[in-house]
Amino acid sequence: MEKLLNNNIQTSLEQAEKIIDELQSSFQMFMSRQDPKNIPEVRQTYLRECYKSWGRFGWTTPPEASLSEFSNISPPTTLKEADALMMPYLSDHAVSNIFDALQEYRLNPYNLNEAISCYNYGLYTACASLIFGLFDFKVLSMQQMPAKDKKSRDVGRGGAKRIIRQYNDETTLYNSFFSITLLNDNLLSCCETFFQHGGDFKKEPHLINRNFISHGMNKLPPTKTDCIKLFLLLYNFSEFLEHYALVLEANASEY
Repeated sequence: MEKLLNNNIQTSLEQAEKIIDELQSSFQMFMSRQDPKNIPEVRQTYLRECYKSWGRFGWTTPPEASLSEFSNISPPTTLKEADALMMPYLSDHAVSNIFDALQEYRLNPYNLNEAISCYNYGLYTACASLIFGLFDFKVLSMQQMPAKDKKSRDVGRGGAKRIIRQYNDETTLYNSFFSITLLNDNLLSCCETFFQHGGDFKKEPHLINRNFISHGMNKLPPTKTDCIKLFLLLYNFSEFLEHYALVLEANASEY
């Protein structure tokens, strides 16, 4: 009996060691694939342009899609194509999960819940307006109050760009994890799309625009898909800021 027990223990230990070896091998392979030095420059350029092109159509990475899936989908050439490729990842259940996740972030709960209610009742213009405000709240809250002789804090794409640049200055992770570079490219491209300058409202963009909506100059009303894109942008930007906060915390602990 004792011999049988020892044999079983030995077998279990060998199996555990094998699993650990496989996990270590998988992790090393993952790290190797993430290191920009191991990715051909042509491939890097292609992937970065892919992620930027998704952003130009208002899409950031859906939680239901892995990075490998998002990277392997051919970049869209039209808005219709982009929406058709992404919407299968944004079912009602998936969108509901995004709502739940947003509740965990430091957002104005009243405005967030109102935006969700407007979405559920099909009030998409009100929904979009509230999400734009929630996004600006996140951007403003990550910037220090300027000195009296300095200009005011940035909002929209300008604020997002400043924060991502600050992140790059605070950490070298993006030099080791190519996925961070891709996600940041995607976020900035999407912000450029939704928050681009109104251009004196002479020509409305092909996608909804914060300035046109905020000033009542939009002719095309926001759609359900537009609002899903905005909720997804808010989710991904909030995720990025949570990661950034951990970087700042780690840097502070070093001193």
